[in-house]
Amino acid sequence: MQRGRDVELHDLASIDEGMVARGPDGHGSWISQCRRVGLSHRRLAVIDLSENAAQPMRSSDGNLTIVFNGEIYNYQELRRSLQNDGSVFRSTSDTEVLLSLYRRHGKQMLGMLRGMYAFALWDDVRKELFAARDPFGIKPLYFANTGEMILVASQVKALLRHPSVSRELDPAGQVGFYLLGQVPEPFTMLRQIEALPAGHYMIVTRESLGQPRSFTDLHSLLTAPATMAYDAERMIGLALSDTVKAHSVADVPVSLFLSAGIDSCAIAATAPCEGLQAHTLSYYDPTIVDESEGASAFAKRLALKHSVHVITREDFHQELSTLLEAMDQPSIDGVNTYFISKLARASGVKVALSGLGGDELLGGYSTFQRVPRLLRWGRLFGVPWYKLGPILRILTANLFSKLGIPKHAGLLEFSEDSATAYFLLRGLMMPWELHTVLAPSVIEDGLQRLSLLDRMRESAGVSTSIYEQVRCLELTWYMKNQLLRDSDWASMAHSLELRVPLVDSKFLKASLNRKADSQRLGKRDLANSASLPKYIVERPKSGFSIPVDKWAQELASSTAETLPRGLRSWARFVYRAYVNQVHAAGK
Repeated sequence: MQRGRDVELHDLASIDEGMVARGPDGHGSWISQCRRVGLSHRRLAVIDLSENAAQPMRSSDGNLTIVFNGEIYNYQELRRSLQNDGSVFRSTSDTEVLLSLYRRHGKQMLGMLRGMYAFALWDDVRKELFAARDPFGIKPLYFANTGEMILVASQVKALLRHPSVSRELDPAGQVGFYLLGQVPEPFTMLRQIEALPAGHYMIVTRESLGQPRSFTDLHSLLTAPATMAYDAERMIGLALSDTVKAHSVADVPVSLFLSAGIDSCAIAATAPCEGLQAHTLSYYDPTIVDESEGASAFAKRLALKHSVHVITREDFHQELSTLLEAMDQPSIDGVNTYFISKLARASGVKVALSGLGGDELLGGYSTFQRVPRLLRWGRLFGVPWYKLGPILRILTANLFSKLGIPKHAGLLEFSEDSATAYFLLRGLMMPWELHTVLAPSVIEDGLQRLSLLDRMRESAGVSTSIYEQVRCLELTWYMKNQLLRDSDWASMAHSLELRVPLVDSKFLKASLNRKADSQRLGKRDLANSASLPKYIVERPKSGFSIPVDKWAQELASSTAETLPRGLRSWARFVYRAYVNQVHAAGK
């Protein structure tokens, strides 16, 4: 949206051309009659492949125009309800359902949607732009206010292509990345670009950029009193079947990312798609647990069309520059999704299901046990030892650093509450280490604006059990800011739509139920509900990863560069590449 001058096609093109991979099947642009508003869209055709579903899409009266990224999984139900109320549709797309819903319900429509979405809708009657993002933050939405114009896009790097957007780095984004291995929203690595937070909307007019407003409170849902049920396991099984069915609706073939873990196997066991294609990563590296054997056995059991894709060190090195260019914000994760998406797309599929979300909802991570253990350590014999933590850290920081375990210096200091313990366990670096990678002025400004521990405490809440606090932290920090964001850029880099059936409002509600013996539902209950075999249920958790830290270390060695071991070497590698890309974009 322009304030000082008319929108021209080149204004849209400068951003749009940076997102070609997100939509290679079609392209369209629209400029309002007043020429102060323009919308552009890159289409990945998944539902209603005809031109009737092309975007930007306008309402029949021409008053509403929308660009939309994502999928609405209950759009058929909403469509039927709207038709009963007199709405007429020209397409079978979920995009047109959004237009009709807005015309009938305004911003109240957001409470009716089940899906992953980010959209911007121009209301020519109200002369305002309505933008919104789904409650879990599955789909991204970023905006930049240059003073003369307001720009909105699905990628940070797309906005960075516009010459009016400042290339100044944001200290909060820089500090956030080194502390967590990802940039926590609403910050980005650019000071002028912000993320619209998950579960928020904003209204933009010529006079003002409205503040993001929350339309859903995920924390309240997560901390709601649990329902006691004798058939809780059956209920989660029904919820699993329902969400997998909803996420499998498409007018193109749907595939699956299959590991040997419970989550993806449970989805495979309940998927309604005949001839479902499954894709598994494997690697020539003895330091990484290879899941291909277990995945292959399970795929054979279900008669899936299964492909095992082998990734080597040479593949990583050859693809590295392209991968880093596709990485929309710096992250220590996402490489696995990048490679499996590339290989799946090469097999001809446009849509893939992922088991992401099961560990966060059902206590699958070690943090659910380690956070309570750390808190007990900080209050051993009823004494608040954590108050002595800063002194112990100062005395031992150099020693633990030399031993290669620098975070251990904070064992007491960060055992005060669930938020501090979670940060110690999930953090990439600790605040006292930042001087090794960032300037003092950046650290001071970044830590102050980030307010990391205060925000984590807010996410954890104060009246729930430690288990529930950890679940809130995993969902709102690790899953939202890292796993979902990385899944989006890494899959869309190859024009592949990645769907996450376990990150779903109905499935979330079912996962909060308690069994009759007051026990929480867990990963084993999910496995039992899907009748998974013993060799899947009882195998040790290994994750779905590639040894990027080791391979990055080898790259550094080949260039006579000294980098620390582990993921910190990969983090410095990624950070440097990202900063170079930002500087190059400004030339």
